[in-house]
Amino acid sequence: MNRAQLIAAMKAITDRAQAAGRDFTAAEQAELKAHMDAVKAIDGSKAIADGVAAFLGDSDAGTLDADAAPAPSAAGVSRGKAIVAQKSRPVGDWSAAFAKQHPGVAEGKAFTLPSSATFTVPAPTPIVAAAAPVGHVLDALTVIELDRGNGANYLRQAQRENAAQPVAPKALKPLKNVEMERVDAPARTIAVVLDGIPRQDIADYPDLTTFLDYELKADVLNELDHQILLGDGTGENFEGIFYTDGVLVQDYAVDPSATIRRAMARVEAKGYANTALLIGPEDFAGVELERDGAGGQYRGNVAPARGRNVWGVPTIAIPTMPAGLAVVGDLRQAILWMREQMEVRATDVAGEDFRRNQYMFRAELRAAFGIPVPPALSLIKLNNTVTLPGA
Repeated sequence: MNRAQLIAAMKAITDRAQAAGRDFTAAEQAELKAHMDAVKAIDGSKAIADGVAAFLGDSDAGTLDADAAPAPSAAGVSRGKAIVAQKSRPVGDWSAAFAKQHPGVAEGKAFTLPSSATFTVPAPTPIVAAAAPVGHVLDALTVIELDRGNGANYLRQAQRENAAQPVAPKALKPLKNVEMERVDAPARTIAVVLDGIPRQDIADYPDLTTFLDYELKADVLNELDHQILLGDGTGENFEGIFYTDGVLVQDYAVDPSATIRRAMARVEAKGYANTALLIGPEDFAGVELERDGAGGQYRGNVAPARGRNVWGVPTIAIPTMPAGLAVVGDLRQAILWMREQMEVRATDVAGEDFRRNQYMFRAELRAAFGIPVPPALSLIKLNNTVTLPGA
């Protein structure tokens, strides 16, 4: 049997058991396993043929269609199999990773998901999202892969002073004092579960899996933002930026844009560059809609929202940022240690899911967070009534 016939046979066995309201018999289980092994063998042969075609330089070969009619034998073409163009759709990094590891699920072509399917998303690159109007704190941080242990142990600067001076020959050199404190940053798991997704919906709506993928990722990343900003260090929470000792604080002065500029100056006075401004979307709009002079032009750029900045500093609108507050400074000094990358798992064997023909999805990541150099960052009060978290 070819791949399509094998899948049809498995579907027939499944439909028969469902119609009878019973589990698979031992014989049916054995038959299903044999069919699934055969499908895997066919898929493996396709992957090998793709590799051979690539090795022979047939870049336009595409993928082997196991169900297509035989084609004439030629160099770079597997005998008895036709070469067809590969179907794909433009998706993001996470969705691309999912599609690569589970193409049948991602494209919504398979009649069912595997009993347990897992895909892992790539670790985000630590680049300031200067061109992204709305993003995540993660876009501005330094991300380090943590390949062992249950967290990170680092030294945090408790005090910094400049002591260098001109020195005469043979004279004693000035002594610099640097105080460091040892900090343990345990890796925390951030997770969410989505259950009760009917198998029929997965089969009937090709883009449903992509949508659920996005929703689960967004939920986890939003909570990661919240933890990086507002984790209070208790229980399973990070010690976030707003709760880290030594971070500068800029009180409200004149108007939001002037306050932001003064905060930037304080960071620069400490010897650090301002690499990013993190601000809530509505507060960002308020800054851009400020008028210069006596009701003159808007301060913000009315052009398309690319390369957004305030006072020349790349700006990221963070939905989880508390209203009236912002953070600016050298965000590269804030580190996220990624212990386990984002993983999304789908299964139908939890509880009664198998009997009810439905799936449960779980998304999670595990990471630690810390700021080795707190004075490189400044908290900002954008009005004269807001209070800092934990104050």
